[in-house]
Amino acid sequence: MSNKIKVIAIFASSLDGRLGPANVSRFVRISSDADMEHLMRVRDLADAVLMGASTFRHYPKPHAGLERDDFPVHCIMTRRGQLDLSADLFQQKPPLPVIIFSSANAPDHLPEKVNWLSVPELENSDGSGISAILSYLQDQGIKTLLVEGGGQVFRQFLTARAVDELYLTLVPHFIGGETSPRLTGFGSALPQPFPRTTTLDSWSIGDERYFHLAIHYH
Repeated sequence: MSNKIKVIAIFASSLDGRLGPANVSRFVRISSDADMEHLMRVRDLADAVLMGASTFRHYPKPHAGLERDDFPVHCIMTRRGQLDLSADLFQQKPPLPVIIFSSANAPDHLPEKVNWLSVPELENSDGSGISAILSYLQDQGIKTLLVEGGGQVFRQFLTARAVDELYLTLVPHFIGGETSPRLTGFGSALPQPFPRTTTLDSWSIGDERYFHLAIHYH
């Protein structure tokens, strides 16, 4: 897929490809404070951040950068549209711009500066919903989009061949679990030829290994 928006993704993963434990009611960070600082520095590169509904429920607050004075545009992908509109993200003063992409209908009342976009293609598995989202964001002047999670959202972007770069932190843990959230979510194999990466940079902080990867689709 070709698009003018630069799409980057960022994740911290255990050695067995898990993003965290299963069946938790709140966000559980598996990486270090250094990785959190790294995440915030990468946020500084983006005009907009995008997350799935599950990621939003685990961290329903503004996603701040490290050095920037403003917030990126916040985007949420949700098929069912079941979001808590009283969450901190929607209650900031002044209000923060939020775009919700959903195959469900918008509620009757939305908080100020929240825009709800109908994307029926999100029900598809061919990446067409991602194409619609990127087309809309491009029209809004977004140059760089950061995909923050979770694995199912990342899978959709990979299926659409839309991710240009990945920042991946390998955390020296094994988590296991059949239902633990995974780096590329759950489902059938990705379309061939399988996405591959080349290393743009790598470094270590303590026992964590950090990678900055370019993703290729041919």
